[in-house]
Amino acid sequence: IEDSTFHQLVAAVAMARDIGQHLGVRVVGPPTNQRRVLVYGMRRWKAALAVGLERVPVRDYGAISEDRAVELQMLENEIRADPHPVDTALGFYLLAQQPEWSQKRIAEVFDKNKGYVSEMVRAGEAIARLREQDRRPLYTAPRVTVRAFQALALVKSVEERREALLALLEPEPRPMVVGATGHAVPADQVG
Repeated sequence: IEDSTFHQLVAAVAMARDIGQHLGVRVVGPPTNQRRVLVYGMRRWKAALAVGLERVPVRDYGAISEDRAVELQMLENEIRADPHPVDTALGFYLLAQQPEWSQKRIAEVFDKNKGYVSEMVRAGEAIARLREQDRRPLYTAPRVTVRAFQALALVKSVEERREALLALLEPEPRPMVVGATGHAVPADQVG
């Protein structure tokens, strides 16, 4: 995502000739064809490429599982000053799918209240059901906020939550309310 904070990061990396923190990588593939893939630090990596750095600090986690990679990515993202709600929601949802990560544990590890974690997991479930090309615009849509995700979490049906996410991308969304059954209903149809 090209935004002003990324351009500020590029300028800082260019001035310091250093990305400041390690990138996280892991080993994937069979022993005869192993390669290293990024676990976290994509923006720092892109900034390093943009200014032509030849070396960057890397923390190599070796052959860790995809689940462990998600955990490390979430921990690194939550340390940032202001992680994007899409990253938080999707990350919490992916963690909650792992047997060792209850919502209570997520709340404790990330120092969040359980209600917040529950809301973000429900929003993350809907985000996970979006195609990548539908997910990308959520990062720049002004109405994609934690508050919007909290309202979205009230909708019981995952499919309706997914549709409500897509509605956040529309210029003038049709106002929706949660009916007594927990289903989203257009406000103009409530009598």
